Amino acid sequence: MPDDPTREKPPSDDSAEPSPESPEEMMGALLQPAPADDEPRPPEDYDSHLSEDQIKRNARPEDLPVDEPAPATLEPRVQAVGAVARRFMDMRNQAATLADLLSKEEISYEDYQRLLYEAMVQDEAGVWWMIDAENEDWYRHDPDRNQWTVDYPVALREVERQPGRTFNGDETLTEYDLPATLGAPVAGDPVYDERGVKIGAVPPAKDELYTVPGAAALADEIPGQQPTLASDAPLSGTIPVPAQADPEAVIPRAIKADFELGAAPVVQELLASRRSRRGRIMMTLLAAILMAALAGGIIAAGVIMMWYRDTVEPFAEGIAALADYSGAHQTARIFDSEGNLLAALNSQETGARTAIPLEQVSPFMIHAIVSQENERFFDDPGFDPVAIVRAFMQNVSGGGIESGASTITQQIARNLVLQDRDVSVQRKLKEILVALEIANRYEKRFILELYLNEIFFANQNYGVEAAANFYFGYGADQLNFAQAALLASIVPSPAQQDPVANRSSAVAGMRSTMRKMIDVGCLQFQHGDWLERGPFCIVAGADDDLVRTNADGEIAGGRAILQIAEIET
Repeated sequence: MPDDPTREKPPSDDSAEPSPESPEEMMGALLQPAPADDEPRPPEDYDSHLSEDQIKRNARPEDLPVDEPAPATLEPRVQAVGAVARRFMDMRNQAATLADLLSKEEISYEDYQRLLYEAMVQDEAGVWWMIDAENEDWYRHDPDRNQWTVDYPVALREVERQPGRTFNGDETLTEYDLPATLGAPVAGDPVYDERGVKIGAVPPAKDELYTVPGAAALADEIPGQQPTLASDAPLSGTIPVPAQADPEAVIPRAIKADFELGAAPVVQELLASRRSRRGRIMMTLLAAILMAALAGGIIAAGVIMMWYRDTVEPFAEGIAALADYSGAHQTARIFDSEGNLLAALNSQETGARTAIPLEQVSPFMIHAIVSQENERFFDDPGFDPVAIVRAFMQNVSGGGIESGASTITQQIARNLVLQDRDVSVQRKLKEILVALEIANRYEKRFILELYLNEIFFANQNYGVEAAANFYFGYGADQLNFAQAALLASIVPSPAQQDPVANRSSAVAGMRSTMRKMIDVGCLQFQHGDWLERGPFCIVAGADDDLVRTNADGEIAGGRAILQIAEIET
């Protein structure tokens, strides 16, 4: 219903909020003439008739005053943590760079270890730290035990505990970690798609077409603004941090310190890996060398076996015939009905020869022959390497053949199988190989018995039985120490050591053989029951008072003196 001007209106309440303008009033305000000077209304006149609450309701959010908090300052503990953490991060980066250079072989292990020591850092307590660039394990040095222990720096742990914060390298904690050359995009920066094509620019944060500012933009003071406090010190992007570690500290290895740093753990691991790899290479090379040596040995053994067979094969029948060997002539003896010897008939070509078993030979005779001709007879393989080397050295030093090295087995091979006395290297090799074959086929007792029955003792006496009867008038089983030595001394040179023709030379040879028997000492015979009885020994000064010697090794007492006297007289 239209308003009636005559109707009584309720009294106005000045305290009530003014009612909004009607459309007619707004249109009337627009039709009012402009100011006389044709100038635009000052900006403050646009909202000069509005109250403060209306201005706040109509203003944009960015135009409203904001209560800015006071700038925050970092606590000293956070500042110190940032400085120490910076050193640890620098150490980590440098160690990674050194590990990369080492893997590319651009630096040596010595330089790598030296640079790692130079890159070591101290924490706020002055403790030295080292990092393994491969697995990023940290090691703390324990000065009390002088050892490296796996640990983690407290400064880095404090940084990692900050929620949503990272370390930006400026010794402070920030919301994000951007390089110093980068920043947030600003209006006008180009925008590119995924193919790198420019598709536009970054729009401005504020609409430039909005030309009517509010009162808040032109006010000298913003409600709620806190006053700015003047500072005497200039502002700085970083806050100085007092270092708790000694800034003048150097690597402990560079000075004369109370402790000596051992090798860094990462260097120890790398060196161990390199040593392990080098060890595997050496083992592979060693295995290859051993395999080659084994193959070469097998081939050489095959060649030697073929040479051995080709050399020994022609003498196989002669070696086999030794088992039934008997001399061409034997002494014939004539006895009466009571067993008394009437006559002994010897061959005019070969002389006296009587074969007897080894058990009927005096142990002194066996000891004398072995000591004189082949002291290692019971142990050698048919030839004596020690005697061969000794004879070679004597012949070289003497400029001619002064000593032989033939064993008892070699003498059988030469006299009964080869039947060759030619002096040559080829014949000597054949003699050694045939002797080796004889030693492999026959026992030591058989070889020794065959030798004692065939050896020549001068004056047409072959064998120890014939020699004993010729020189002493009784069998070989009754020979004593001196008599056995006399017969053994004849064997090397029967003509020169003949007791009948050269008595003085034979006696001197007897004494020399007796001293040699004393030097050899004990021999373990292998015939009869000697293996159960033990070795047969000739020892000077023994309880049996067989022989005594003076300081020069000459025989000076014992029963041997009487035996020597019997022969010399």
